[in-house]
Amino acid sequence: MRSWHIALNIIKRTLGTRKGFITSIIIPVAVISVITSLFGTQSWGVSTSVTYANLDQGIIGEHLISELKTLGTYDLQQVQSEEDSKNVVLKNNSSVSFVIPANYTEQMMARAPLPVRIFQMSETEVTATLKLNLEQQTASLDNMIQLLINTGYEGDDLQENLIRFLNEKGHNPIGVVKSSLQQSSSSSLFLVIGFILMFLMTSISRSVSMLLEDRRQHTLERIFSAPVRRWEIALGNFLGSFFMGTLLVLGFSSFTMYVIHFDYGIDFIPLFIVLECFMLAALGLASLTASFVRNSNNLGSINTLIVTPTCMIGGCYWPLEFMPKAMQKLAFFTPQYWAIDAANKLSIGNTLANISGQLGVLLLFACVLLAFGSVILAPSAAVQD
Repeated sequence: MRSWHIALNIIKRTLGTRKGFITSIIIPVAVISVITSLFGTQSWGVSTSVTYANLDQGIIGEHLISELKTLGTYDLQQVQSEEDSKNVVLKNNSSVSFVIPANYTEQMMARAPLPVRIFQMSETEVTATLKLNLEQQTASLDNMIQLLINTGYEGDDLQENLIRFLNEKGHNPIGVVKSSLQQSSSSSLFLVIGFILMFLMTSISRSVSMLLEDRRQHTLERIFSAPVRRWEIALGNFLGSFFMGTLLVLGFSSFTMYVIHFDYGIDFIPLFIVLECFMLAALGLASLTASFVRNSNNLGSINTLIVTPTCMIGGCYWPLEFMPKAMQKLAFFTPQYWAIDAANKLSIGNTLANISGQLGVLLLFACVLLAFGSVILAPSAAVQD
């Protein structure tokens, strides 16, 4: 099939020389390996230390803390403000922190509870069990308040009887065995995955820039004038770029997993599939960007202006929980968010079937962006030198 000849030509032009192979494959893989060895092996949040800020002035906030202490699972450390709660996680002094908001008791009594805010660097057993325990305690208190309201208590009587119920609750008849929690993967997973995604996007744009260069030099015009179908030309260019991206994905995942020995908490095949789906989305984004560029020399700068902000919004450099709500919603429109979310879910025990939604979104990104970016293959649009 003629498409293979076009694909092999792209691969040969990119990797056919020692310099091309080193700059396109060896250097990106080496840089990612160094980053992983420096940051990925740090013991971020390896303990069960949990920091909290109780801003509530009522009894329910204190009750939540006392219930967590009776579990014997967490090393609870108190801070004074929500800002302090964020900082201890950012400085790696705690694996996770949570904040009980002000007026929490009043809102619970009014049956309109405020959410307990949780700050974490990544999802681990510690954070998962903490969320579960807080949800269970909140639900139990809500049911107790509803029962008292149905009995006819209200106002001060409601609060007095709630205090009495909490005091008489006593010890939980179910025994609690304290055991250390070991996280399934390093809590720097998002950082390592984020840098891999960033380098993938940057490297993929190189193969796409070759098509732009061919259009500038009128090479595409000669190809289109040959007895080759348009879809064969498009498929050949796609296969060449896809092969380049697959080599990078193999290099990044295999070196970090088997040479650097970074513990993703994920098997090789699921990690490879997630990165491949993202690579397709990155290829589509690079094609779309190139389709709007008329000066081939500016493609690298424009790609940088796209890659860096989307990586920041998508959660490659820091957890989404530390961004404003509006920025967190914007993250849904970046492929980086869905790739990192899929990796996080896999690292805590989910299967490929459980992340089919995230993979579907990445493939949808790829289809839509590649469809709009296919105009790059048209030789009619002039490209400036």
